[in-house]
Amino acid sequence: MFYLSKKILDAYKRNRLIIAFIQGTQGLGKTTYALKVAKEVYGSWEKALDYMFFEPLPSLFLMKAAAEQGERIPLIIYDDAGKFFSKYLFQTEFQNFAVKISILFDVIRIVCNAVILTAPVQDVLKEIRKKCWWVVEIIEKDPYWSIAKIYKKKINAVGKVWHKQLAQDVFQPKLPDHIYEMYMKRRRQADLDVIEDAINEFLAAEAKRRQRLQESLEKAKLDMA
Repeated sequence: MFYLSKKILDAYKRNRLIIAFIQGTQGLGKTTYALKVAKEVYGSWEKALDYMFFEPLPSLFLMKAAAEQGERIPLIIYDDAGKFFSKYLFQTEFQNFAVKISILFDVIRIVCNAVILTAPVQDVLKEIRKKCWWVVEIIEKDPYWSIAKIYKKKINAVGKVWHKQLAQDVFQPKLPDHIYEMYMKRRRQADLDVIEDAINEFLAAEAKRRQRLQESLEKAKLDMA
């Protein structure tokens, strides 16, 4: 069993919290490692996929239901979390959501004992990154195997922060074919949603630009009259 899987199961038994950030170059297995950990935690690939999210809203409904029923969720995965926990949220209409999400990560242990985020580290909200006391770095061992180096953040009395390596898991960055197909189907839909959002934002911005141009032309005509 992977080291991180053991720590998550222990956190569930002892009602502790693990928030782990998995980082690494594309293609080395960030998502694969996260799913393999979830498979060991939940006991099946299908259930591991059920607890992987590509956007926050479904996971929030899941946590709300768990809180109402007095249950705890062993593990939630946010795949490619930079898409929806982006540092740029504070510059959009989702600014209040970004604040609420940062607060949620302070109290999430009530309903969830482990959260894994996969993303390039610079893409995710700083306040969320600060709460990730576990960091997993994925590196290539050879063309067929990858290594997950597991670190835990430490802080001393004067506030100095450093990361101590606790263990490493060696794994193949490959999923069973049927699980990979299920994952890619969900991932494609999530990517399509992002593309559609980008198209809609562009069209809205272009409409505003044209409107401003039209207003400027009309004003110029009035000034010349």
